[in-house]
Amino acid sequence: MLDYTFQMFDILIARPAIGLSDDIKSKARQNLDLLKKNDKTKIEELEDLMINFGKQAWPYWQAFEEFEEKYGREKEKELFESTLKEDLKKKWKEYEASLLNKAIIDQGNTFEKFFTPEENHQIEEAVVDAKGKTNEYLTILAKEEKSDEYSALVTKFQKELTKINKKIKELEELKISKEKWSEEIDKQVRYFKKGIAQIELDPTEIAIQEKIDFFTSKN
Repeated sequence: MLDYTFQMFDILIARPAIGLSDDIKSKARQNLDLLKKNDKTKIEELEDLMINFGKQAWPYWQAFEEFEEKYGREKEKELFESTLKEDLKKKWKEYEASLLNKAIIDQGNTFEKFFTPEENHQIEEAVVDAKGKTNEYLTILAKEEKSDEYSALVTKFQKELTKINKKIKELEELKISKEKWSEEIDKQVRYFKKGIAQIELDPTEIAIQEKIDFFTSKN
């Protein structure tokens, strides 16, 4: 479990977060490397490190996702298809078309059945290549032509995170009046904090408020 969480944090540090300080990412990497070298590291320590990093990176992750959805999806598809050889591109188009045909799907038209292992390997390479080039394209776009739009997205999600953190604090403070439920409240607080670090589902104000209402109604 610890090794898996180490891998998760490696992925998070490398995750696109345009505008996030290199110092923040570098510090997270240094702390991660220190924990990797410590054979007594507990998973809670690693998660705390991830939560701390998530609090700083979350608005940038969310902004990039929205930016990618708007400007990157078609670009990535275009780059992916341009990487494929003509015969494989034609076969890919046929596969995409088959996905719209329920009768063919019911016959067990799976990806593995449609493509040979060699073709599968070529497709995987094309996917990775297209993803990397798309991220490069979006980075330039966010820093230059669409910098104002991207900055506005970051600001939007920074405000959203402020509201989320406020709700988490409100939930945590319920332990004072609902001492009987303090352990359960701690678990929910931890869950939402881990969500900011992408270890669990992204937290929302609505989801946190539902838990506040739930514990408020308890005797």
